Amino acid sequence: MAYLELSASEEKNYINRLYSSFSTGRAFELFLNYFLQKIGFQEVVTTKYVGDNGIDLTCSRQGIDPQGLDLMNYYVQAKRYSATNKVSAKEIRDLKGATKRDKQGNVLSNNYINLFITTSSFTKSAINEAGSNPNMPTILIDGKTLLNMCIDNGVAFSYKPIFDEELMKEILKQ
Repeated sequence: MAYLELSASEEKNYINRLYSSFSTGRAFELFLNYFLQKIGFQEVVTTKYVGDNGIDLTCSRQGIDPQGLDLMNYYVQAKRYSATNKVSAKEIRDLKGATKRDKQGNVLSNNYINLFITTSSFTKSAINEAGSNPNMPTILIDGKTLLNMCIDNGVAFSYKPIFDEELMKEILKQ
């Protein structure tokens, strides 16, 4: 199957439609619960909406060890932001502050990763903050990445086959 690339305007349109699909931040969190399960996370839990201490979802992912010694746990922060509202470094620091750490800033359990998912994008300082402490790994997923992950995993997208005569000509040449 041949995959056609989205144009920049199509991509922007889809990101805006993705953002508009969620009437509230809570709706986005509930969507992420489904999405994370779909891409292979286990034990996905959406925290209570008010008083969640900065953590919107928790989940885990099994590695290759059958005994689960390489199980990785994730703290997820979700932000339903319009394209013009970028996630700041302060918001990344807030997520890091919400996770379990000792006085030196090290994660108490080394099997936790912070995951920040937004429908918009991240400021340069937010990207720098995410990578500033290797003892507190923070993965960033912006609207564009989320869109592409949804497409790749068939989440909220349906497909209509398109007959491509040029492709057929290439096949017949062989």
